[in-house]
Amino acid sequence: MYVFRAFLVPVALLWGTCSIFGQTSLERDLAGNAYRPHDPVAEDLKIVGSRSMSTVLDQWGEGLKKHHPKLKIDLDCEGSETVFGEIALGKNVVAALSRPLTVDESKKLSEKIGADLLTIAVCHYEIVLVTHPDNPLDSIKISDARNLFLKKNEETNRGKVRSPQWGDLGATGEWAGKPIALYGRDKTSGTRAALRLMLGNPMDQIESQAREFASFRELVQAVAKNPSALGYSSRRIATQEVKILPLIGEDGKPVPQLLQTMYLVAPRQKDKTLHPAALELIAYALSQSGQTVVTQDNFRPLDLAEVHAGLDKAGFSPIK
Repeated sequence: MYVFRAFLVPVALLWGTCSIFGQTSLERDLAGNAYRPHDPVAEDLKIVGSRSMSTVLDQWGEGLKKHHPKLKIDLDCEGSETVFGEIALGKNVVAALSRPLTVDESKKLSEKIGADLLTIAVCHYEIVLVTHPDNPLDSIKISDARNLFLKKNEETNRGKVRSPQWGDLGATGEWAGKPIALYGRDKTSGTRAALRLMLGNPMDQIESQAREFASFRELVQAVAKNPSALGYSSRRIATQEVKILPLIGEDGKPVPQLLQTMYLVAPRQKDKTLHPAALELIAYALSQSGQTVVTQDNFRPLDLAEVHAGLDKAGFSPIK
C-alpha cells in the first residue's frame, strides 16, 4: 500500500511544477507532484477501452515505461463498450471508459472474475452539440436535444412518421422545412450511453436513428459538409469548421455544461490489492505528470479534491 504525506500548501502550488526532494515515494504526496515509482514493475499490462482517450493512454504508457523499462504495455482502444470481455480475462487488464459502469455491470463482472472492480475518475471533457456554420440558430433547448437524440419521432395524425425539421427548433424562412440530419457515435462508444444520462433521460428511452461515426473527428468532419446536420462532439474536437449550439433551458437561460467523466477500471482482489502495473498506471494518471498529459490533449484535469478522492479509493493512505 502506498502512503503519502499531506502538505498544507496552496492549490496553485500543488498544481504547479513543485516537487519534494529527499523523500521516498512512500513519503511524498502524489497529488500535484511529478510521478515517481514505488517498486519497479516488469509485468505485462493491457489497456483497453475508450477511443477518445487513446492518445492520453498512449502517453501515460510511454511515461510509465520511462520509469519501468521492463514493463510491457499492450494498448487496444476499440471503444468503451468493448471492454467487458477484456476485463474478465485477467487481473493485468485496465479498462478506460467514457462512462461509469452500471451497478448491474459491475456486479456481473465482479462475479465472473471473482474480484471487485476499482473505478477511478481520471479526467473530464465537455460534450457540445454541433451543426453547420450556416445554420441560423444560436442555441437549442435541452428538451429539444433530448427529444431529438433519445426518442422516436412522433407519429402524425395520419399515422406516418414525420422527420424532425429545423423549424421545430425555431428556425424560420427557408430553414423551417429542412429536415434535421442526426449524427452520433456508434454502439462501441461510451459517449453514446453517457449522453443519455447527461441529458437527464432514463435508460429505457428509445434512441432516435442517427448516422453513426466511429470517432468525434469523423463526425465533426461530416457535420461541416452537411448544412442540415446536427451532432454531438467533445468541445476539444469541435473545430472552427462547425458551429457549437449552446444548450438552454425552457426559460432561455444557459444550462450547466454536459461534462463527461473518464474512468480507469481495474480488478481488485479480496484483500483490496491491485496488480502492481495497474496500481502504477493509476498513480501516474492521478499525479501531476499524468494530469499534465490530460491538459495537453485538451481534456479537463481533475480538481485537487477529485485527485485525493481517487487516491483514497486506490488505497493510498495519507499521513498527518
